Amino acid sequence: MTIEYQYQLPTWSLCPLVNGDYTGLTEVEEIEIEKFEVLLIERHGNFTIDCDDEPYFSWHNDINGLGSEIVEVTLWGEK
Repeated sequence: MTIEYQYQLPTWSLCPLVNGDYTGLTEVEEIEIEKFEVLLIERHGNFTIDCDDEPYFSWHNDINGLGSEIVEVTLWGEK
């Protein structure tokens, strides 16, 4: 059964989450992404991310809780 979830992710997180490309990220950002991926797998099993929205600034994101340019993404999980 596939279930749809919504997340607000910083734009810098999309390349590593979607393509596995960590180029240009700081060590801290890499660790934050890796922790978030583990959390997603624990919560949702295998997942797919889709992003069609335009980025905008928000005071909160779902990876590290900080304000940044974000995009709202749809995640499909198996749990």
